[in-house]
Parts: sequence; C-alpha cells; structure tokens
Amino acid sequence: MKRRPHAYRTRGVFLNVPFDDEYEDCFVALIASVAGLGLKPTSVLDVSTSEQRLQRIFEHLSNCRYSIHDLSRVELSKGRYPRFNMPFEAGLASALALTTDRHERFLFEARRHRLARTCSDLDGVDVKIHGRRPRGVLRAVLNAFVRPRRTPRIGELELLYNVVRIRARELKQEARTLYEAHPFRELAAFAMSAADKQYGRQRRK
Repeated sequence: MKRRPHAYRTRGVFLNVPFDDEYEDCFVALIASVAGLGLKPTSVLDVSTSEQRLQRIFEHLSNCRYSIHDLSRVELSKGRYPRFNMPFEAGLASALALTTDRHERFLFEARRHRLARTCSDLDGVDVKIHGRRPRGVLRAVLNAFVRPRRTPRIGELELLYNVVRIRARELKQEARTLYEAHPFRELAAFAMSAADKQYGRQRRK
C-alpha cells in the first residue's frame, strides 16, 4: 500500500533555473505562477552551504512534490564553460520521478525541439516552451500543472506577476540580487501572501 505524501510534499515546487540578470523576469514569473497555484516556490537557495551540500540538495528536492527545470540556458558561459548545474539537478529529479510516485518533474525550454538535440535520452518527454518571456513562463506553468480544482486564468496570473515584480524590484534594490537566500525567501513569501489575498483563500501551514 502506497503511503500518502506529507502535506509539505504536496506544496513544494523546487525551481532549478539559471541565476543571472537576463533570466530575472522569468524567475519572478515562475515564483508568482507557482504561488498562484497555491504551491510553495523553493530552490537550491534554501539549501545551506556545507560539505554535504549535494546531499542537502537531494534531500530538499526529495521533500518537494514537484520540480521545474529550465534547461533553456545550458550553454557556454563567458568563461567558455557549459553550465551543468541545471541538467545535473534535472537528472536527480528524473531519477526521483522514475523511482517514486512522490515526485513529478517538469522540463522547460525556450525553443521547441532543442532539447531533443541536446539530450536525446529525453525523447518523448513533454517539454514546456516559454520563449524566454514572463508571459510564456506563466503559460508553461499552467500547462504543466493541470489540476482538478480551479486553475487560475492567464490574466489572473499576469495580475499577480505584476504585483510580485514590483516587490522583486524593491528587494533587488535592497540586496542587489534576487539570487540569495534572504531575498528569494522574502519574495516567495510575498508571492504566496499576495496570491492568497487575490484568490481569497487560506493557505495551509
């Protein structure tokens, strides 16, 4: 008999994305849309730095019911090295999804068919395309999370995204980046609170 997942496993969405300024608006859109679905955005930024960092990342990922992996920026960096963190964490999540019914992972890309050329092992996987635009990210999240209960409309998520984006700009002015633990947690908490107010719902602790 399968055990029912704990409450936090049903709410957590691990966001595996590029941490750079060019991706920032899409990052905010991901946070807003996940919160708009009544779920909790989380990421590697919530994992403390330590000698057991890889184990902590895996445990954190395992404790999330879902994960989103944006592989649109697996490319050469300014130093001419490819960026492996995102596909590596996507591999960890894929292993989880294959070996347990407690985790579901979604793959995002900017362009259609590109992932089939860069990783043929994922042939047949339904990849969500966002075109590197915030509205595209909102649509991709809605297409990934087909829920039996009421799903927000794209216009509702856009309203939420605009509210969260204003707070994101304030946090970036204070911290100079959104890609650190404190500003990310502040933004995720704000997005969840704003979503609850917008939809008039009580969020479970």
